Amino acid sequence: METEVLILGGGPSGLAAAYEVASRGHGVMIVDEAWALGGQLRQQTQIIDPIPAPFTGLRGFQLAETLVERLKEFPVEYLLKHEFIGLFADGSAGVSGGEKILRISAKCFVVATGAAESARHFPGWTLPGVMTIGAAQILINRERIYPGKTGLVVGSSDMALEITRQMHDVGINVIGVVEPTSQILAKDGKIVSSLQETGIPVLLQTEVVAVSGSGKVETVLLSSGNKPGVETDCQVDFVCIDGGRHPILEPFSIMNCPLRYEKELGGWLPSYNGKLQSTNSGIFVAGQAAGVTCQAGVVLTGAIAGINAVDYLENGTAEARESCKQVYWDELKRIESTQTPEVWQARMSHMG
Repeated sequence: METEVLILGGGPSGLAAAYEVASRGHGVMIVDEAWALGGQLRQQTQIIDPIPAPFTGLRGFQLAETLVERLKEFPVEYLLKHEFIGLFADGSAGVSGGEKILRISAKCFVVATGAAESARHFPGWTLPGVMTIGAAQILINRERIYPGKTGLVVGSSDMALEITRQMHDVGINVIGVVEPTSQILAKDGKIVSSLQETGIPVLLQTEVVAVSGSGKVETVLLSSGNKPGVETDCQVDFVCIDGGRHPILEPFSIMNCPLRYEKELGGWLPSYNGKLQSTNSGIFVAGQAAGVTCQAGVVLTGAIAGINAVDYLENGTAEARESCKQVYWDELKRIESTQTPEVWQARMSHMG
């Protein structure tokens, strides 16, 4: 099998990259291990804000549908339920669907494999009923299954508070949000206000001592920094952990791409330049793989990587493409530097 651009990841960044390449007449193939395109957007019911102007007002699943729909007029190839597992000696990609390995020759790659959730470890964290906050969102919004009747959320990022609100809205009793530090970590004032409207308390300077139960979650033991030596039992049947997110690195290890550590971008991630190109020629980075950011950043970096892949194929740039890239960079700067200035600064430092 052959293609000009092989995109690893069919989430919003991969779809945005595919559009920029395909709409300019070049061949694209998307590989994704999931059964459907759209990535994490497929279970997001909230309106995505901020987001680039053409997508304003869309909920997560609607944005996914829009990004997929606009590719239908182009001959994009898809390999769903397939996973990139290695490179052959000639540089072609090995992709597996479980039964056999496909060999795909590509002139360049866009790696848009997203981010994974990080866990928080405490005694009892492996009991059934302890899950990541993202897993809870998948259950309620995509699978239409309650993670439990009464739960506790550990962590207070924007993502954690948004999903806590969603659980409340479908009738789940969330007894509180536990935050070990002295302040809420969420930066979006609208999300914080939305949670406050529910009456769900945020317990600052509070930590999980242990989770216990007979084969499943039944009790959470909490310790408050405001009351040294005092521990409180909470009766719950599930616990959601928000440990943050980190870029998925396996493809970059396979491709032997050098990594750098940037705390504000999620930890270790591939080195890349102002073209979002790895130090390995012909490998472009997009979305959360280029640093954990908001959905606007995910879409915009995908678009920028896609245009730069076209420049790579054509061995040069064009005025129209440069103008388009500048518009995307300006939008990315406006959003990231306003919403999460530390992310924008870290990105600029990372590109160096």
